[in-house]
Amino acid sequence: MLPLFDSHAHLGRVTHYDEHYTQIPVVIPGVAAEDTRLLRAQFPCARFATGVHPLWIGKESCHFADVETLLGSGGFCAIGECGFDRRAAASWEIQKQYFSQQIALAITYDLPVIVHLVGGLEIFLRCHQAQPFRGVLHSCTLAQVPRSLIDAPDIYFGFSARLPQNSRANQLFMTLPLERVLLESDADETVPATLPILEAACQRLATLRSETAEHVANVTSRNAYQLFGDCSKTTRSSYP
Repeated sequence: MLPLFDSHAHLGRVTHYDEHYTQIPVVIPGVAAEDTRLLRAQFPCARFATGVHPLWIGKESCHFADVETLLGSGGFCAIGECGFDRRAAASWEIQKQYFSQQIALAITYDLPVIVHLVGGLEIFLRCHQAQPFRGVLHSCTLAQVPRSLIDAPDIYFGFSARLPQNSRANQLFMTLPLERVLLESDADETVPATLPILEAACQRLATLRSETAEHVANVTSRNAYQLFGDCSKTTRSSYP
């Protein structure tokens, strides 16, 4: 089995996952300030994140204050996913406010940020310039990446198993330094979390880059460990 690290899977929402997801490292992001740590018993190798996704801003069950409370109790490896989405009901200004607040928390807790970006690139770049942070552009679909992001050593780019075969982003992932790429299934209620899906994504990335799947798996997994680390080391209190 390839040494794979799934850097983004919504395992609390999937309708199916295979046994490998109880054995491989995986990051479970939050979208509505939920406590993803409650999935620890099911997925003992997982790392956990929490945050407010732009599509959840303003929903009755989603409160930003919960993010601050959860982070204070420890056990999280990242904040997010959060960011910008042109389809969101919230205005760009409100989305910027939420994103900036979450960046501030990431800086306070020395955690990376899992960034969701569907439109709003210029706003995101201004936020990153004003408040530099480390993190990943989850499921990156940009055809081109501004030089400022490529030159930022702590920004990674997520290659998603869901990236369309004809996506312009394929050109990006052919040329990005592999040391800046993470592999992700982006599993949720529409896509199951299975090892074959993640392996296929790894092989596809390897083919794009004319490299071996083993090499891609090793490097992207090392990148994920560097960014997200060992969840136990990021815990600031004794969360059970």
